[in-house]
Amino acid sequence: IDSTPAWLTFLNPTLFPRGKSSLGHIGDNIAVYLTLLTAASRPHPQYPLIIRGLLMRQYLGTKIMMTGLQDAPGQVSTGEPCGGPMCMKHLCTPPLIPHTVYAAIAQILVKCVDWTPALCRLMSPGVKHSGLWDSLDRTQVWNIQRPPWHHALVQLVTPSVAGVVSEVIRAVPPQPPAKPAHPSQLSVRLEHHLAAWTLQLLTGMEGVADTVPLSVIYVAHTINTYLPPTIKPTGGHVITQIVVNAMYSAINSRVSLDELNDAPITDGQWDMMIAVGERLCSLHDGNYDTHLKQMTQALLAQLEDMEDDGEEDSLDEYTDEDVIECVCTALANTVLSSVQGQHALVVVWEFLKRNMEWVQEALGIPAILPLISDHPPAQLIFTPHPPIYNPIYYYKRVVYTRLDQESLMSFKGDWDTILWNDFGLPKDTIIDLVKQRPEFQEEALLTKSQKASVNKLKPFLNNTHDPKTKK
Repeated sequence: IDSTPAWLTFLNPTLFPRGKSSLGHIGDNIAVYLTLLTAASRPHPQYPLIIRGLLMRQYLGTKIMMTGLQDAPGQVSTGEPCGGPMCMKHLCTPPLIPHTVYAAIAQILVKCVDWTPALCRLMSPGVKHSGLWDSLDRTQVWNIQRPPWHHALVQLVTPSVAGVVSEVIRAVPPQPPAKPAHPSQLSVRLEHHLAAWTLQLLTGMEGVADTVPLSVIYVAHTINTYLPPTIKPTGGHVITQIVVNAMYSAINSRVSLDELNDAPITDGQWDMMIAVGERLCSLHDGNYDTHLKQMTQALLAQLEDMEDDGEEDSLDEYTDEDVIECVCTALANTVLSSVQGQHALVVVWEFLKRNMEWVQEALGIPAILPLISDHPPAQLIFTPHPPIYNPIYYYKRVVYTRLDQESLMSFKGDWDTILWNDFGLPKDTIIDLVKQRPEFQEEALLTKSQKASVNKLKPFLNNTHDPKTKK
């Protein structure tokens, strides 16, 4: 990259070799860290900047976050629904946990990167070394204590199964079957209906197999080669297990079924759908082998039509800052076009706000200020409430930078724009902070270089709104 955002050269001038001001002269780890740090420090989410931090330098930021989150413990739980279209209420706006952050990153990747193997390249190495395979066994469809990477795949498939589940709800009568003359006839009748509705789910998914993201099928097919012989997924393949997981997740939530139906479901429909969900947990009994095989074949058939034209151009191929900004803005608009994408960007932003110290250590970036004592490694933070926004907390270098830096003396940028847009604070507030520095106090003892720097800055610190400065 031959150009550099103004915020980067201003905040960290000493990172660049003398006479150089290009991101190309900064190491990958530092460049990614500073980009994510800036995104985390904004008072409001800057979606293009978040996407840039995830995609730049061969997805380095994405890799370290996925690696740190892939085996983090936690249970998928319920959050408050947003009421948006195609929003599965039981999976909407969930609490900030490793599962939701990992799923959000995967969601952004799928929408931003057209190259099918990209998601697999980023996920599969960590999954392979994880060894947490139990949730992929056919006897564990009901188990929501799955690892974050498993939850991410289920989330990506959920929009594809929503329409199929909706059709089954419409087929279930609002009232339970009439009581027959003999009690044994009721069980036979229910068995017939439950089998028919379960088969409708399987055949319905076979018909919409082409709506399942190809990148998810590719990942599942790769993970399938890692499984030990003791793990037997539903239908004999990981992709079928993932799809059945997604159907079960939708069916197991009444609020989701209400959303997918034309009207809130009745108690009778809810009882029947719960019974269908129980059938999904026992598809391995042999009664559905043929239909499971057909659904699996339909899903895997999508890989046969995949065209591998080689790895697509990455964000790092662009050299002009304006072009990079336009590309990231276009990608952000693509992600924001769906409710799932909107959630994903906000979740990643919330995660970054709480975990920049962890990101810093994961990337191996030295502290901006030297540490005077040993400290324990940073832990991932998922507290309900984020820390109070304070840009100076992140940008300590703004306050503590040495005033005799050559880059500061030669800086010719638009100070108003940088201070306001990139620190999120009004110019007057920044001026008040800088004026507290000892170099600007009366009778301060300054070196020749410091005096020159103070004289350089004084014109920018004349606050015309302060009556004391008016003459």
